[in-house]
Amino acid sequence: PSSSYHAADQAKGLAERHYAVIIAYLNSIRSWKTHYRAIGSQTGLDPHAVARRLPEMERAGLVERGPQVRMANGRMAQTWGAK
Repeated sequence: PSSSYHAADQAKGLAERHYAVIIAYLNSIRSWKTHYRAIGSQTGLDPHAVARRLPEMERAGLVERGPQVRMANGRMAQTWGAK
C-alpha cells in the first residue's frame, strides 16, 4: 500500500538525520571515542536509536569501533568514533 511506501520514506529521512547528528557529534570529539549512551545524552537522540544507527553507519564506512569500556551502570559498551 502507498502508506507503507510513505512510512518507509519517512523512516529513511529519520535515519539520515540521525546519521548527521551522530557524525557531527563524533567529529566534535575527534580525540576520543564514546559509547551509544553518551552519544544519545550529548545529542538529545534516544540512546536506543543511536545503538541501532551505529552498526548501520559502520557498514556505510562512516564510523569505526573502538575499545569496549565499562559504563556507569557496570555494563560493557562498544565505543565508536568518526572515520
